[in-house]
Amino acid sequence: MELPIPITDPERVWLKEIYRRQQAGEPIDVMSMKIALRDKLPKDFTSSQVDARFLYRGRLSLLGILAIDPNSARIGDTERVILAVRDFLIENRETRTISAAQIAEKLGLDLDYTQDLFDLMSSVGHFWSSASGTPSGHGLSSASVDTEYFLQEFLGFDNLEVLLRRHVEEDRPAPGGRFPGRTIDLLSNEHEPSPAPKTHFIATELIDQLGQLQNPDFDLTRLLRYCEEINDNYSRGNYLSVAFLSRGLLDHCPPIFGQPSFDAVAAYAEGRSFRSVAERLNKSLKKIAEHHMHKQIGKKEMPPTLEEINFSADLSFLLGRIAENLASGRLIRTSPTSTKALPATPRGAGRGR
Repeated sequence: MELPIPITDPERVWLKEIYRRQQAGEPIDVMSMKIALRDKLPKDFTSSQVDARFLYRGRLSLLGILAIDPNSARIGDTERVILAVRDFLIENRETRTISAAQIAEKLGLDLDYTQDLFDLMSSVGHFWSSASGTPSGHGLSSASVDTEYFLQEFLGFDNLEVLLRRHVEEDRPAPGGRFPGRTIDLLSNEHEPSPAPKTHFIATELIDQLGQLQNPDFDLTRLLRYCEEINDNYSRGNYLSVAFLSRGLLDHCPPIFGQPSFDAVAAYAEGRSFRSVAERLNKSLKKIAEHHMHKQIGKKEMPPTLEEINFSADLSFLLGRIAENLASGRLIRTSPTSTKALPATPRGAGRGR
């Protein structure tokens, strides 16, 4: 299988070091990697120059593995797992949750390895509406397909090569760009923005799904507007606006989870995977947005790069959980000591435009 996007020599060196550390169980730390690779990389190399599509949650994505280890068994086995899950969903039409153990047994694969593949799938597609992690923190022990949007990803799957081409097409940069970071010199005449990818930060299908929901307790008009404006600014390369709007979305949604703030959503989130996603958004996205929001002007400015603000997968996971909660007709409210489910009878339009 050919790599569908170009890769530079410095990128290859960087990705190989991540892969080596990943396989050896060593921490993937940018500072120590820069020092270790100082004689192998150009002196002006920064990690932001690496195409974001090669990475997924700080590790190599499926594209990243294909770039440096095209003969890796993980590539073919990921396709086998996707097909096995699809067959399972077709054969068990009332079942929404699939465990890695079930697929591992069916394919004769190691359980830990299959759990990693369950997670790796998400680096190239929107397969899971929710998932449960593992004690090690790597991989998924089980995952759910609760809505048509996520089911379609499986039913529409042909093969991994087609999926990778589609993924690259959706995430490709505008002509002349490779998702680079760019330093703006305020004393020069150059003020070109970083090229924007021709894709959506939040899947339009997910936005449409939220727009079709009806709930008597929550008017989704502003939530939908956040999603639409995030996508509009993302398509234009306005990454500051994407960060600020994403931060606003986090402040807007806590009542759906029965909480007064997103700090509380993250603290009392149900399920290991949702808690992990909520904590990343709360600790990383909020801090990045606030840093750029309150930073005072200087002689040289570094606007946020795509890689820095790319919380697309985590926001999609959050919105998928919101859709799941509202579609189920039960508003899940959590507290430090108990979980209380409050019935909600749908009435009234959610979009309200």
